[in-house]
Amino acid sequence: MKITIDPALCRSRARCYNLYTDLFREGTDGKGEVIITEDFEDEDLVVDATSAANACPVGAIILEY
Repeated sequence: MKITIDPALCRSRARCYNLYTDLFREGTDGKGEVIITEDFEDEDLVVDATSAANACPVGAIILEY
């Protein structure tokens, strides 16, 4: 799985980096930033990434399987 954030959609609601600190951090622009930029298969991270994408109110988190 690979995670990206569409910066054009992100509205800096902070859910991703407040809830899923293992995957996201706050960027210098106040928007979410992905920490793990390479593909991963860890089950716990996949669950967290899926939950983060579902929690994003504007759908800015994109998951590639």
